[in-house]
Amino acid sequence: PPAVVAVEGLSTLGGDDFDEILAELALDAAGIDPGVREGLSPAESFRLLEECRQKKEALHPATRKIGFDLDIVREGWGQVVVPVADFSKRCQPIVEDTLRAVESLLGSGGPGGGAPVDAAGQPAKLEALYMTGGASELPVVARMLRERFGRRVHRSVQARSATAIGLAIHADGEAGARIRDRFTRHFGVWREAEGGRKITFDPLFVKMTPLPAPGDEPLRICRAYRPVHNIGHFRYLECSHLDGEGRPAGDITFWDEIRFPFDPELRGLENVDAIPVGASDSAARQWVEEAYSCDVGGSINVTITNETAGYERSYRLGRWSSSPAPVRPGRRKRRPPAGR
Repeated sequence: PPAVVAVEGLSTLGGDDFDEILAELALDAAGIDPGVREGLSPAESFRLLEECRQKKEALHPATRKIGFDLDIVREGWGQVVVPVADFSKRCQPIVEDTLRAVESLLGSGGPGGGAPVDAAGQPAKLEALYMTGGASELPVVARMLRERFGRRVHRSVQARSATAIGLAIHADGEAGARIRDRFTRHFGVWREAEGGRKITFDPLFVKMTPLPAPGDEPLRICRAYRPVHNIGHFRYLECSHLDGEGRPAGDITFWDEIRFPFDPELRGLENVDAIPVGASDSAARQWVEEAYSCDVGGSINVTITNETAGYERSYRLGRWSSSPAPVRPGRRKRRPPAGR
């Protein structure tokens, strides 16, 4: 059956970026001062961007000018016209970012970081590049893709509905097709190494790792060690690539920063943010375990346990996450040998 062999993307780029470019051009054409723009109410901003979205979606290759009725934003602003050529020029940088992502996908996006290969293990030949999504209808997008990839570029018949169709197939248990989500980026945490003398990145869930299917057990991964400091400062992030030394690169998004009291004397404090981090002989005698789980929806949870002293804290990771649960007794395990 067909399978996903590589993924790539820009998490911070979407159709609203094109709307905002059009809005800036329309306000420029109307001579609206920066101070007035900053003072737009939420309702006015919504009406402006909605006007721009509608004009954007009405574009076709023969369009030369875009007309805006700014009176719907604020009475008295009137009507303005923006040349399509100006819009296309302003869009080129973000379309170029997309092209670089496509080239990265084709050249180094395969499993393990290598280029995609065919069934015989040979470098895969690009047969066709299909565009989906509303932004694929923008003339500047189609033009720049064809300039780069020639006649192999095709727009999906259901460009705007492709995601909805995929979700419908995924939701239909009798469709005969099984869709598996994957991590589209590396997710991990910064760690101290060599007794705190070096910082390294630990990719907990690597790019292209399949997420569990509905009904399957969550993905689980553990890390266990003897800490060096009194408090563990965990900084999580996701990134599109890792460089030659295994450090985050490309498109980087920061997640949580959490602190866990390794030193048992600090176990009763719910918040240790104000306590300086330093080397601790007491912490060095503890055995700590981090247990991560990822469910079918991609939610990541971690439970950090001081196995020696018998307490733990649980966190839900993500930019939306809330405060950690209070310290609670953990399961006591037999301490591992000192050489582990």
